[in-house]
Amino acid sequence: MNIRHNKSGIILIIVIAAMSVLVVFAASAGESVSILTRYIDKEFARTRARASALAGINYALNLINLYPSKADSPWQSAVSVASQEEAQKYFYHVVLNKNARFDITIEDETRRLNLNALNETNSSLLAGLIAQYGFSRTEGDQAAAGVVEWVYKTKKAPLDDVTEILLAKGMTKAIFAKIKNDLTIYPKQHLDGLKFNYWTVSQQLYQVLIDNIKETRKVENIQTIISIAQKYRTKDKAVAVDPIELAMMAPVDHVPTATDYQVRAVGYDVASKVSIEINAVLGKDQDGTWHIERVDRI
Repeated sequence: MNIRHNKSGIILIIVIAAMSVLVVFAASAGESVSILTRYIDKEFARTRARASALAGINYALNLINLYPSKADSPWQSAVSVASQEEAQKYFYHVVLNKNARFDITIEDETRRLNLNALNETNSSLLAGLIAQYGFSRTEGDQAAAGVVEWVYKTKKAPLDDVTEILLAKGMTKAIFAKIKNDLTIYPKQHLDGLKFNYWTVSQQLYQVLIDNIKETRKVENIQTIISIAQKYRTKDKAVAVDPIELAMMAPVDHVPTATDYQVRAVGYDVASKVSIEINAVLGKDQDGTWHIERVDRI
């Protein structure tokens, strides 16, 4: 028997086995490195998209301070622009550099029902809004009463988020899902009570407000209010607001501009097609300047 030959064969087998293990290990390590690289690249892309969205928030803040709107409309909020086409140019596909851009949308909070200004006297507006979305008036009354009770007797403090009303008695997820876009918690300081922009509220909330005017007889000629509201609700170009018409809307607590605006900014990392959406609320200081009041990641 050739012992040296047998030993050589065994060594060769061991070497081949070791090389096989190393090849498998290298392949596994290579795959891990590849996965880690893709993860890092994605996180960098998300970071760039998030930075673009935050740039959009600050861009909106700068615009509102430089070119404040004198009257908000269905297509124009906070910033004064000449037409809907011009709004598109200022707010959409704003380019930061070849790999970063953002879109922004600004909405006045007076187009919504302020839950923090709700009380036993005006809670019928919330009940009516719920009914406008297909629920019974009884369901609306119960939910509205539950919200007022939650704010004034349970929490005893202003709401910090509209979702808090889901804790109120009578407020169901089904109701909330329908009415949430018509609700706000701003302004939290509501010294003047409920204020609305009749020109920008949703059709459902608009109908509730008109019905409330008829029921409470706040004005002698409801048709005058309706005609003025409809005139500005359908404007597609910026016009000088008639001060007489504006004064005629005052008794129904109409305000043409808001003290709080909601900004939605979508930032894009163009190369990776990754996008990040950020929501912010802009508030007005006593000296008339605007600031970022709240920033939320969506």
